[in-house]
Amino acid sequence: MKNLTILGSTGSIGTNALEVVARFPEHFRVQALTAKSNIALLADQVKKFLPAMAVVYDEKGAEELQTPAR
Repeated sequence: MKNLTILGSTGSIGTNALEVVARFPEHFRVQALTAKSNIALLADQVKKFLPAMAVVYDEKGAEELQTPAR
């Protein structure tokens, strides 16, 4: 099992990498995800891949990520 950190998980390369992870969950475990501004997509990725850590660019994004969706 490979542990992964996906930098820029909401961008095109990051989303493609996560598609590969989703196809082969027995081979990969996501430990951390990072994003700059697409907090809604990052929140969806966190729910799906359950990383130990999610990192955002600024404090506003962190607050948005911690706020439960309505």
